[in-house]
Amino acid sequence: MELVDTHGPEVIIAAVDALTDESKAEVTVSTAHKAKGREWPEVRIADDFPPPPDSDRQDDSGCPIPEPVSDINARLAYVAVTRARRQLDLGGLVWIESHTYVIGVDYGTLSGRAVVVRVADGAELAAAEHPYTHAVLDRALPDGTPLPPDWALQVPSDYIDVLRIAVPEALTRSGVHPDQVVGIGTDFTACTVLPVLADGTPLCELPELTGRPHAYVKLWRHHAAQAQADRITALAAARKEPWLQRYGGKISSEWEFAKALQLLEEDPELYELTERWIEAADWIVWRLSGAYVRNACTAGYKGQLQDGSYPSSDYLAALNPDFAGFVADKLDQPIGQLGARAGGLTAAAAWTGLPEGIAVCVGNVDAHVTAPAATAVGPGRMVAIMGTSTCHVMSSDQWAEVPGMCGVVEGGILPGLWGYETGQSGVGDIFGWFVRTAFPASYAEQAAALGRDPHEHLTALAARQRVGQHGLIALDW
Repeated sequence: MELVDTHGPEVIIAAVDALTDESKAEVTVSTAHKAKGREWPEVRIADDFPPPPDSDRQDDSGCPIPEPVSDINARLAYVAVTRARRQLDLGGLVWIESHTYVIGVDYGTLSGRAVVVRVADGAELAAAEHPYTHAVLDRALPDGTPLPPDWALQVPSDYIDVLRIAVPEALTRSGVHPDQVVGIGTDFTACTVLPVLADGTPLCELPELTGRPHAYVKLWRHHAAQAQADRITALAAARKEPWLQRYGGKISSEWEFAKALQLLEEDPELYELTERWIEAADWIVWRLSGAYVRNACTAGYKGQLQDGSYPSSDYLAALNPDFAGFVADKLDQPIGQLGARAGGLTAAAAWTGLPEGIAVCVGNVDAHVTAPAATAVGPGRMVAIMGTSTCHVMSSDQWAEVPGMCGVVEGGILPGLWGYETGQSGVGDIFGWFVRTAFPASYAEQAAALGRDPHEHLTALAARQRVGQHGLIALDW
């Protein structure tokens, strides 16, 4: 009746007369209800999806925060936007972009940080940080079991605490209602890897294994697998393995295979108990979504996945006969492309305070994830990321083997491009070590008098020197 009253019967009859069989039609008009179960190459949303009214709350930038979308409208909108196979014109739903938010969680060496971002313009509304309770285990396990030199472990429950504490805190600070959050993405240090059971339970959480060092997370800067890394490189060079040159001719002790081989050779019982050897970047996504997907970044840069294949079982058997089945038995898993959806938020909704079912992004590495944020998305644009270590990343439409680089991986930074990585493992770590162990008392007094922290004071003193005047040739880390 509303249509008749608004347009009149003549207009409606003329419109009906213009209808044709859908197979011959240039445009198909459908309600969201009738569109269920159907798809079209291109879809435009009509202008009858009204935005929710603004509430009396404001975010940190002073913008009004809208009321949550009603369940019925949210379901209809979901049906509408998922009908497009190739191209979607949001049309009457374009307001969604200014009314929705995402959560990012950055897992660093000593803490995890959560940030709330507005989808419409990328504005950061609020952030929160949670230091890991156990920090880095480099001298002893929590029960006092001593660790040898070059070990660096972590406790996986510390990562869950970031979701429990930092995410709700950031959300509260932002003023955003949880129902307005549409997704969560994470990045992690790498290669940070752990042994787990088939259901994702870390071995260190089994009561009988809390005193076994190899049951814990091996942090990226765990360097006790250097002997294994040297053998991996030497054997690959002797066999002329084609993947070796894609890593600059050298495999790092920080990476997946060296650390796994160390586990096998130093604690074969735990190696047998390990059902999945998993990057922490993928483990946290598994905990969030219930889906275990290997992200393309760590699989390529840290797991030697090249052209769809890992190092062969013959090669692994030559390293150690008991290592032959490592890939098939403990490592191999479907690969998720960067930026893709790994699954929907499941039981972790109770930890984070976020709505169940929102998108959980495929995991990524803390350095590589910065390229899109820095808009370095075109071929040949490099980003230098500086922190505990430094990492230089660049994407290209051309493939090349570069001596000394950390790696080149197809889709390793951006889908469809070759990603190149190089860097320096110890940078911020070196500065931190120097300040802790070699900062003279007289300098400390001067810094305090000037209101500087140690790093600021050393920087000011160094700035007075000419290049090379200090005489330093090398600094051991």
